[in-house]
Amino acid sequence: SDGGSSITEYEIQYNDLENFSGFDTGKITTTKNTYTIQSLTPDRVYYIRVLARNAQGAGRFCQYSDPNCLLVTTAVKAQAKALASA
Repeated sequence: SDGGSSITEYEIQYNDLENFSGFDTGKITTTKNTYTIQSLTPDRVYYIRVLARNAQGAGRFCQYSDPNCLLVTTAVKAQAKALASA
């Protein structure tokens, strides 16, 4: 639910632990609906969650079991890879 206002930005959080209590962590705020997270540690697994903000305030981070959240955006688990040398 957007409370009648368009989404103005997203908050992306990443962490090396599923419960987001790890030390390899970060938070990005963006107005884009796609984003590439930079400077991750190669070969480390990261957990990623996203919330949306608008004039009504911030929503909550979606839980995988929440029927109002798209599964594709709530089940993100990524592993960083080193960039190939040119």
